[in-house]
Amino acid sequence: MSHEKLHPSNLQGSLDIYLSASILIDTLEADIPRTAPTPGSPNPQPASYTQYLELWRWVERLLWRTIVIAVRTTMDELTLSALFRQYFACSSHWVSSFRPRHRSTVSTLYLRFVISQAYATKRPSSDTSPPSWLPEARSVIQEYRSVLNVSTKFPRAGERNVLVEEFVDLCVATWEASGVMGEHIGWVIDVRFSVCGPSKNSDLQVV
Repeated sequence: MSHEKLHPSNLQGSLDIYLSASILIDTLEADIPRTAPTPGSPNPQPASYTQYLELWRWVERLLWRTIVIAVRTTMDELTLSALFRQYFACSSHWVSSFRPRHRSTVSTLYLRFVISQAYATKRPSSDTSPPSWLPEARSVIQEYRSVLNVSTKFPRAGERNVLVEEFVDLCVATWEASGVMGEHIGWVIDVRFSVCGPSKNSDLQVV
């Protein structure tokens, strides 16, 4: 991070340093069990989040900067895809309110990456099965929806919730990239017209 601050024009140098550190994250994350909150517990946060919060702060910042720089450079598609998956593997330990701005950026970049890859890879017109990447994209969409639910508010009259508008556009674009199949439109409609669950911090409505 110091290198990135001191040499802002040397993106590749910063990226190389970040990538060397990110190699350790898979091992760290694999050793931390995913723990759901205990039903009825006064603390709704997973134990894997609370016990390793300081670790997640550094891991998230490392992967966030790695992804942002990788997108801006000529990073190969396999490495970039691995970084996105690494980020969302770690995010399964986090609460929705953790680093919402960073997660919004990464979710948007990931969905745009998936959509561009889908259009770059031609599928036979006779293939009506869902593409292999769709379940993962939908998982990202569901997680991003949870993040928006606790980090944004339903706009007042005359206001706009740009993040939610962009989110809905990405959902539709994902469906279009998957083949515009009518039988797969249900989840898009659910996101488009449903009301997100209430929370202490938000009354977001995805409409």
